[in-house]
Amino acid sequence: MTERSTPPPEGSATVGARGTVPPELTETGKLRILTAQEIEAARSETARTQEALKESEARFRTLFESSPNGIFITDPETLEILDCNAQACEMNGYAREELVGRSINDLHPEEVRAQTKGGPEGRARFVEQLREKGVITVESVHVRKDGTTFPMETSMCLLELGGRGVVMGIDRDISERRRAEEELARHREHLEELVASRTAELAVERDRAEAADRLKSAFLATMSHELRTPLNSIIGFTGVLLKGLGGPLTAEQSRQLGMVKSSAQHLLALINDVLDLSKIEAGQLRMSFAPFVLKDAVEGCVRALAPAAEKKGLVLAAKVDPASETIVSDRRRVEQVLLNLVSNAVKFTEAGSVTVSAAREGAWVVTRVRDTGIGIAAEDLPNLFRPFQQLESGLTRRFEGTGLGLSICRRLVEMLGGEIAVESAPGRGSTFSFRLPAGEAPADIGPEG
Repeated sequence: MTERSTPPPEGSATVGARGTVPPELTETGKLRILTAQEIEAARSETARTQEALKESEARFRTLFESSPNGIFITDPETLEILDCNAQACEMNGYAREELVGRSINDLHPEEVRAQTKGGPEGRARFVEQLREKGVITVESVHVRKDGTTFPMETSMCLLELGGRGVVMGIDRDISERRRAEEELARHREHLEELVASRTAELAVERDRAEAADRLKSAFLATMSHELRTPLNSIIGFTGVLLKGLGGPLTAEQSRQLGMVKSSAQHLLALINDVLDLSKIEAGQLRMSFAPFVLKDAVEGCVRALAPAAEKKGLVLAAKVDPASETIVSDRRRVEQVLLNLVSNAVKFTEAGSVTVSAAREGAWVVTRVRDTGIGIAAEDLPNLFRPFQQLESGLTRRFEGTGLGLSICRRLVEMLGGEIAVESAPGRGSTFSFRLPAGEAPADIGPEG
């Protein structure tokens, strides 16, 4: 038997599925009549909403029309141009009424349109990409009404206008940027040409320099033989004469022969310095490493220069730490550095002492030459180890020298794997020091050739 539903008794409330009374009904389930105040309030709320919507649309329209970029509003399904701003019209050479209703693809050249053909499915995929990414920016080409083309950068996004989904594209003419890029590319190509040309010039100059270096080496070899041989003969024979082996000499004759011998020795030392520096610069000087007793080298240097020190009334002493007695290096070149530094100390010290010391410091053996001489100004220190550099303080008038000795010392010490340094002050003397590895010879330096 079918049950018939009966209306609720009067005075009872009809409750919805969620247990609430709809606002348009009374608690008894009857339609509730709105009061005049409620109707007016509803009308006011609607008016406010419409007014806010109008204000929003007005702001959008202002931004739309005043934008310095071209803006197109298109239908995502048909690609129909729904609206465009004045800048878009000016960029493409059309009036607004000529563009609205046309396909946005009409503004692309045929080769670009061919790349973007994908039908409804392709357009749907593009819309989905816009939803995922928010904004998509592409570069393309537009065709103006007069047929000319220009490069364009377009940023696209989805909007809802008037209750429908649309695509807003913001176009920027990138002609100037493209011209700048092309200009930069031309400059880059020109730069590459300049580099290639300069490289070829440098190669020619290198070949000339190498040829000149070979000529210089041949000249130096000749000079070594042609000048050293007679100088050694002069030095040897004047020594024989000074010893009286050729007969007795007067005091004046001895003085004159002494000057000849001294000048010849000075000239020979100059020639040796020039040859050494030339060999170093040409990479022809090689080191011969072997263990030797550093103390013997230091004491030999002191003995060789003792007469010059005694002549000036200087105390010349040597102090070698037993821990640093034996090192692995090129003895001949170490002695050359020692002789140069100690002879300079004796030369530039008028009174007091010159002390040569050597001590082990970690993996190094440090040799120091201290003197109580005239000292060196701080501004002159950077020039000490440069070739042909002498201090500008009147020293060149009082002391002989070519300015090559310290430069050669620096290069030799570096080739031996070490470093050279100086500490000095005017009137307080100087300390020249060089440190050499105490162990094996550097692996990249071969035997002397």
